[in-house]
Amino acid sequence: MPTESIREFYNSLHHIPSEEWDKITPLFKPKTYKKNDFFIQAQEIPLQFGIILSGAFRLYYIDDKGKEWVKSFRTDSQLVGTYAEILQQVPSRTFVQALTDAEILIINAHDFMKYTEDKLCWQILLRKIAEWHFIKKENREYEFLKLSAAERFENFKKEYATAYQIIPDYHIASYLGITPQALSRLQNKN
Repeated sequence: MPTESIREFYNSLHHIPSEEWDKITPLFKPKTYKKNDFFIQAQEIPLQFGIILSGAFRLYYIDDKGKEWVKSFRTDSQLVGTYAEILQQVPSRTFVQALTDAEILIINAHDFMKYTEDKLCWQILLRKIAEWHFIKKENREYEFLKLSAAERFENFKKEYATAYQIIPDYHIASYLGITPQALSRLQNKN
């Protein structure tokens, strides 16, 4: 079920033999989401995660005053879910919502962890994915502490080049930590 492009994407991080892909494939189930559907909402117990076949999702928090804060975006071939909460076995703090119609492959987190726990190839891949996410979080923290809004916007356009045109401006502004009006000024400068 994982498409050739998904296999290629994850094999670029660490090679997984074809027979391993074939063995894990039955654990994945396809699911379609319409724009604005939720993969998970805050306070729900996360039991699964997915690999995006097509479409885009946003991960966000809502503060006590009802303001939304975009944590990140996920697009083609990337993982979607609330993995930290799965690991901690706590309710989700994060809302994960489809920004577009989307297709994903869902896998039960417990089944995946059980299957991969004694397989070195999967453990190395999981470490590489964790390292990628760690670096992404470190870079985001650095950007907020050291870069101007204009520099953060330029980095955003590079990082999300394929999804930039489909993400609404107010979500981009939230991700950048600026107002939609400030984002509009930055866009008009280009």
